[in-house]
Amino acid sequence: MAYERPDAIALEFAHEFNKNGLRKDQLTYSELNAASNVLAYKLISVGAVADNLICVFMEKSPILYISILAVLKSGAGYLPLTPDTPTDRVQKILSDAKVWICLTTSDVSRKLDSLKISEIIEADSLALGGFSSNPNIEIDPSSLAYAVFTSGSTGVPKGVLISHRNIVTNIIALKEIYPYSASSKLLQFCSHAFDGRLNNLIHTF
Repeated sequence: MAYERPDAIALEFAHEFNKNGLRKDQLTYSELNAASNVLAYKLISVGAVADNLICVFMEKSPILYISILAVLKSGAGYLPLTPDTPTDRVQKILSDAKVWICLTTSDVSRKLDSLKISEIIEADSLALGGFSSNPNIEIDPSSLAYAVFTSGSTGVPKGVLISHRNIVTNIIALKEIYPYSASSKLLQFCSHAFDGRLNNLIHTF
């Protein structure tokens, strides 16, 4: 889509409703692609490789989705965690997942100071504008795309690993269930730390 419809809106992020209407940010496919490419090259330069997990530790925002796409472009998988997650749980998850690179934002990065992480990158502090070509990374369908951890309500939290093949087959299934068109939109209404395959809702406008 970045090449077929570069100026079409790829991402809309709503901040709030007020008396003046809805305040939101928008990114075109071209802008989203360029920003994620810049960040992907940064991740590759610090050692991102296939089947390694990179933590994405931030609140919902446009930079969250840029970061997720950047991790996938780097060939690695992402592990989403929200900043309100207790520190002990974050450390346990990162240790179990063998995570040593973490993408975060400047407003919440201090919460990682006490944790054992080799590389912390504040994604919102990087210059993500301009044009950058896609990384030349070949993605194996069986390689890791992302991981989520269970709540631990029945015991110790356990990680669930999702491959690129898992995502593609899920999208194919959704296309058969929900009607869609060029104007269709996907509403990401749940926590990004949940498994998006089960918790996203497609709306057609």
